[in-house]
Amino acid sequence: MVIVAILVWTGFGLLAWQLAEERAGYAAAKADAITRAQQADAGSRLATLVRDTKEQREYLEELSHADVIAAAATIEAAGEAAGAQLTIDGATEASRAEGAPSTLQASIVVASARGSLATLMRVVQLLETLPFPSVVEGVELRMIGDSADWHLTARIRIVTTSYTGA
Repeated sequence: MVIVAILVWTGFGLLAWQLAEERAGYAAAKADAITRAQQADAGSRLATLVRDTKEQREYLEELSHADVIAAAATIEAAGEAAGAQLTIDGATEASRAEGAPSTLQASIVVASARGSLATLMRVVQLLETLPFPSVVEGVELRMIGDSADWHLTARIRIVTTSYTGA
């Protein structure tokens, strides 16, 4: 009788162990299927994003190919559009930010203009919205003597993918 009980309990133990193994295999297969479905979904979303943003990416690429000469001409045109005579005083290559891609080049353009305070403020507004990647790093406004004229000096950082020759 004891031997029969031991055999029954051993059989029951083996059955429980086999069921636990099958259950673990099922759980692993289910987790693997969920992971594959999530990866396929992410791939599908990425493909859709790439397809849907093609025009925007081309536009950004076109903007970043502006060279410093074209950017300087645009800056001068912005001054003209505001009603001020804006001139480019100089341009230098800026140091590259840590972690910036080697394909990006940055230049600092120094521009100056003369006119009424309202006109120069309009120039600054236009310089902040140039149609290429740039940032106005500094603006200095000085009153010229006792006249109503003011003098503007602006430092603008321009980012391009064009080689600047450094």
